[in-house]
Amino acid sequence: MNKYNESKEKGDPVTILDRLLNEFIVAKYKSDLYMQNVQLKKAVLEPYIHQTVEEVDKLFGKKEAYKKAIFADFWQSADHSKPVEQLESEFNVYVEEQITKNNILPNKSEADQKLLNILETVSPIVANKMMESLTVNEIRGIFKLPSIPEGDVLPGANQSFPTN
Repeated sequence: MNKYNESKEKGDPVTILDRLLNEFIVAKYKSDLYMQNVQLKKAVLEPYIHQTVEEVDKLFGKKEAYKKAIFADFWQSADHSKPVEQLESEFNVYVEEQITKNNILPNKSEADQKLLNILETVSPIVANKMMESLTVNEIRGIFKLPSIPEGDVLPGANQSFPTN
């Protein structure tokens, strides 16, 4: 496991981390083939196995981070004798059920939600500058409002400026 941790800290590619993790699992469970098989399935199924929930949230958004966060709960109650493909399908159903049940995600796209989160954390001056780079329809889309005719033009784009 030391090799794996060192490799992870160095930022080695996922393929190397996968190989090192598999080697660790095979070595650790060499005398218990059932547990070896269970752990290898888990390594295949666990979303973003080499990243933390926070890293996944930054890179891929709230939904993917939530999938990673609830995997342990799913895995604890899963039937490990099932094929990987079936477990993957059951996990995807479980994720959608949990998202709906717990109202985890708003009805906004990941990109819209990230933009809103950014706008909430920056100064009003910076937020206004960011909003100036969006079309009217892009802004309306963030708030799930319908598009309007001619709303795909940047504000002020048709303005002419005096020249000297």
